[in-house]
Amino acid sequence: MSRAVNLRQALAGLAMAILLCVGAVPGSLADSAAEVGQLIAEAEEKHAQAREQGHGWSSTVDLLSSAKAELSAGDVARALAIAERALLTANASLEQAADEQQAWRARVPAK
Repeated sequence: MSRAVNLRQALAGLAMAILLCVGAVPGSLADSAAEVGQLIAEAEEKHAQAREQGHGWSSTVDLLSSAKAELSAGDVARALAIAERALLTANASLEQAADEQQAWRARVPAK
């Protein structure tokens, strides 16, 4: 895992911890906010893996940014929906990378 991904995960966790400590996030909302933080961290990790394989999608980056902004603004429900979509696109980019590892052979003419 890259150092940047570790740093992002640590910052997301720290932000959640601060919110929970000051009581800014009530009970079940805190659980949802924690879930969003976990989804964001997972999507960032998957996106980093896809980028290492040359298949990271810019839409994943945009979705992650939006999810973080919504979470910071306190719209946990919207942040959750966006984070779930970010994870879906990150997983799809990994699937594309795996497919491309095999598909390129079909595009190379035989001798």
